[in-house]
Amino acid sequence: MKLRFLVLLPLLPLAANAQTGGRVLEEIVVTAQKREQRVQDMPTTVTVVSSVEMDKFQITELEDLDAIVPGLVFNRTPGDNVAITIRGIGTFSGQQSFEQSVISYIDGIYGGFQKDYSIALYDLERVEVLKGTQSGILGKNASVGALNVITRKPGSELGGYVTAHYESENPGWGTEGAVDLPLSDNFRVRVAGLYRDDDGYAHNPISGRKIPQKEIYSGRINAVWDVNDKITATLMAQYDNRDLLGNTQSIVGDDPGGVVSAADPRFVPGQGAKELVIFSGNLPAGIPDDAIDETESFRSSLTIDAGIGEHTLTSVTAGSSTDNVFTVDFDFFTAQQYFDQTGDFSELSQELRLASPSDQRFSYIAGLAYLHTEWDRVFDTVHGEGGFWTRIPFEQDVDTFSIFGKGDYNLTENVTVSASVRWVNEQKDVIIESFAPPGSGFIPWPVVFTPFPRTEQSRSPDFVDGGISVQYSPSDDAMIYASFNKGTKTGGFADITGNVVDNANEVDDEIAYNWEVGTKLTLADGAANLNLAAWYMEIDDFQEAIVIAGTFVTRNIDLESRGVEVQATWLATEYLVFGGTLTYVDSEDVDTGLTTLRSPEWNGNVRIDYGRPIQGTGYSWNAAAQVFYRDEYFNTPGVTFNMGDSRSVLDLRLGIEHESGWSVALLGKNVTDEVDCGHGSFSALFGQGPGLQLCTLEVPRTIALEGRYNF
Repeated sequence: MKLRFLVLLPLLPLAANAQTGGRVLEEIVVTAQKREQRVQDMPTTVTVVSSVEMDKFQITELEDLDAIVPGLVFNRTPGDNVAITIRGIGTFSGQQSFEQSVISYIDGIYGGFQKDYSIALYDLERVEVLKGTQSGILGKNASVGALNVITRKPGSELGGYVTAHYESENPGWGTEGAVDLPLSDNFRVRVAGLYRDDDGYAHNPISGRKIPQKEIYSGRINAVWDVNDKITATLMAQYDNRDLLGNTQSIVGDDPGGVVSAADPRFVPGQGAKELVIFSGNLPAGIPDDAIDETESFRSSLTIDAGIGEHTLTSVTAGSSTDNVFTVDFDFFTAQQYFDQTGDFSELSQELRLASPSDQRFSYIAGLAYLHTEWDRVFDTVHGEGGFWTRIPFEQDVDTFSIFGKGDYNLTENVTVSASVRWVNEQKDVIIESFAPPGSGFIPWPVVFTPFPRTEQSRSPDFVDGGISVQYSPSDDAMIYASFNKGTKTGGFADITGNVVDNANEVDDEIAYNWEVGTKLTLADGAANLNLAAWYMEIDDFQEAIVIAGTFVTRNIDLESRGVEVQATWLATEYLVFGGTLTYVDSEDVDTGLTTLRSPEWNGNVRIDYGRPIQGTGYSWNAAAQVFYRDEYFNTPGVTFNMGDSRSVLDLRLGIEHESGWSVALLGKNVTDEVDCGHGSFSALFGQGPGLQLCTLEVPRTIALEGRYNF
């Protein structure tokens, strides 16, 4: 029986609407739309992942979220970039100059750069996942959805926690902790940090290493200053360092023409993901025979809230900088051919907004926003020791200014109409060239990279986004809504290309139109929630950048996505909680009818949490289980063999804790050891089409022992 049926099981007790004995689910409040709102009152689909859930299953990176947020798919490439889809739509990760259609924010810091999606997650209050177009209130590039990460703020009493874990199946360990420091009655600080060292889960026979080896260390400070009873200032600053050695991409499938078998006798035609052997390696002297990916970043934000009468004026000043060095073998066997790149990304943003009280018949938010980003990259295709095939320097500067507003009007006691609007003006300037450095001794690779002179390119679009929704609440426990939203992801220029004649590397603005209807129900006297939504989305000029038969292709295409989603949570007893989510997606290329990439048709999970005290001992125990299912999906348009496998994953946790603050837990993730292909593509070197497939191995089973102490 597929999980699509199992996910419906948690809904059965909701239909009974049994007596609860006064049990009530905790109310979930979010701030993704720039003011506090109950999730059950929002006319959009929102999934909130709490700090408790993240700690329970060791969610330390954004890509871990797709196991507990159905409809959200993270697909990591060998270049350690991510492609994110929500409801079957999302930007391919191959062009780093293209921002994502699913935007991220971290305490108000805009995250549009690829490496922004690889930050460490720890010591958070929650992560808010908004599905569907959010551009009216959140801004450009939230055309498909948004991720809003909220870090934990300092408390008013001295305290904190420290954790440590050891993973035995694929050896690795990590630790994190935080401490609250109330320095005065009106000034308090929270300091947090994380360290992880993972040894990898696959073997590279060339280097002899287990890969990918990952080392992450990060530190953060949050400070809150209550200047007076009207003004509060909140500062967040975070440093991240992420070093990755090796990736699991390899050739699987057949070998048309015997090219690979002749070059490397280790290759076995027809092998699948479960027999995956890593071929990446054999780089020149002084470079490890595994991919290198080193990323260092710093980000900060200052938020000032000032009361002006009954209104609140908010200023958010934010910035970030990221440096990345990346080297990877691209021939996938013993030849010394590899990509080498360095990149620097920086941003600075300022937002001012005024919010009226939310309890009035008409409430509103109005504001101004400015965002400046810079992206500088040098991309080399290298053959042999010191031999350059092609170098592509790329520089991009972007200035974006916007004016926005949102209003909510209570037509009656039960009916609310909301509207948002945002005017955006952007200036994007690019400088790009491609050349073979003198004395390289090699000719450029004509299939992918063709030399061209220094070229200046620019775009200056302006547009209006926004939306409207109608909510009807027949009671305090039920809300029905309908909404329409338009969002724009601005166009740009591919930073890896072989042709700039007549701006051949340019893509137009991507425009999303999203219609959604749904209902949010509180059942069983507050012990259960049941949320249902159906949507239809049109994407005009979706920005696609893919590799087809060895050639980088950049183009605009039209897409459609439709589907339904069900979310349910039930507090069955004082100690037992059931939860489940089911998402069905039907998304396609309008012109060809082909299913969109990284778009599983069915996606869902079932969660069970149970825990209770051991009477008279001060101890309590807890257990949790989660089953996640995801259908297969395409990695390359119309090629059925080049697919991410369907995947069923079981996670289990068993723990014990004492009232003095310490706890110990055993955590198993993917305990049935499902070994599958995730990201897949063709070999850009050979361009042989179906039969020569590249596969990236998903993470196999992990077993970890974790200890925690709260003080």
